[in-house]
Amino acid sequence: MAGAPVPPNGPGGAGSAQQPAPQQPAAPQDAPDAGGQQHYRGEAPQLPPQPRPRAANPRLGDRIVTIVLLAIGALGALYSAASLQQLPNSLALLGDALAIEGFVVPAAVSTLGTVGALIVLAVYAIALIYSIQRMRHRKLAFWVPLAAAAIAFIVVFAFTAFALNQAPELIQVLSDPSATAKLIDYLSGMSSSTP
Repeated sequence: MAGAPVPPNGPGGAGSAQQPAPQQPAAPQDAPDAGGQQHYRGEAPQLPPQPRPRAANPRLGDRIVTIVLLAIGALGALYSAASLQQLPNSLALLGDALAIEGFVVPAAVSTLGTVGALIVLAVYAIALIYSIQRMRHRKLAFWVPLAAAAIAFIVVFAFTAFALNQAPELIQVLSDPSATAKLIDYLSGMSSSTP
């Protein structure tokens, strides 16, 4: 049959006996060698699974925000430390503005200012180190400078209040409602005298 179609199972058709395709003999696991001894042939070593490629940096936004907050915190810490160092001068200026006769700033105010300034700078240094450690371990770190700012604010407020409490005559004059008017007059006189 010259033009007869060939069935899909080969030239013999579905019912013809076909010989299966020759198979390669499997390598025996425990084949004896030439000396008659058997050697164990284990499975091929498996490679460890390859780590999945990560995104470029999943915490990039956190790093940027943390670095910006740390930079702002550095400026804030320096300004706060300088303000605490200037507490004696600030209280002397306040006493002059309120026209308190014979007002002398207590010596403890200078010590309080120095200690407060050192604490503010130490809080910033600890926040900086802890933020860098958290960023290296790919943990959220933006909250560290914010917490340090809150702690530094409390320190500055507390040490300023302690310094004011060292000068009771200043507190007594400040409790008078007319003290605000004196301060405003003093400040307006300062602004008009400067060129």
